[in-house]
Amino acid sequence: MIDDARAYTELMAIVRERLPALHDQIADEVARGKELRGTDIERTEREGRDRILGDGNLGRIGEADVSVFPYSDEERLDLLVDALTTSAQTAQRSLEALGALMTELSIPSRRVNFRRPESDETAVLEVPLAPADPGHGEDLAAQFEVIRRSLRKDRNDREH
Repeated sequence: MIDDARAYTELMAIVRERLPALHDQIADEVARGKELRGTDIERTEREGRDRILGDGNLGRIGEADVSVFPYSDEERLDLLVDALTTSAQTAQRSLEALGALMTELSIPSRRVNFRRPESDETAVLEVPLAPADPGHGEDLAAQFEVIRRSLRKDRNDREH
């Protein structure tokens, strides 16, 4: 069985190393939690919060009120898989667009050099001919979808 909390932690460690900006965005979203309207809060959770608010002589959670809740382990892992899928698809489509533009403008070189103004360090990107490695981003998305289905199956097996 897949442990959602462990899988999330292990994947986030890899993302932190390889895609620090994406890691920070996901970590910030998870830390913020999810906002739920009063009508969307589970009854037991709502009653517990109402008791706490009542102890402090505060009003109950109204139907239109919004409360913040932590993401469950399952939701955190789903959020991470969604972000990785979107990132892979975006990167692939960007490469395809760049390759098509280079072809359209008859740019003979397929190499793009990136250099930061404050550094002599250069990164090189080899742009595939348009269309760029057809379906590569979609292949990555399909792989993430296989992971997502496997997670759902594992969760369903645990529940039954």
